[in-house]
Amino acid sequence: MKQDKPSTSLDALKKIALGLHVSTDFLLFDEHERGPNGDLALQLEAIDQMPDDEQMVIVAFSICGNHLTIIN
Repeated sequence: MKQDKPSTSLDALKKIALGLHVSTDFLLFDEHERGPNGDLALQLEAIDQMPDDEQMVIVAFSICGNHLTIIN
């Protein structure tokens, strides 16, 4: 079995994605095949509609996890 075939296929896929200015995920997966499902998808959609400053608070909290961090 040749070892260079998978690499060649990956290289071709990468070139196609770059040429079309899309991700390889876009080329490989259906619209709803990857990503959050159900309640999480709805929550992320709601967050996307929030002002940027409120989104930053949510991102900061998600990075810190369950720890409350006060930023001055």
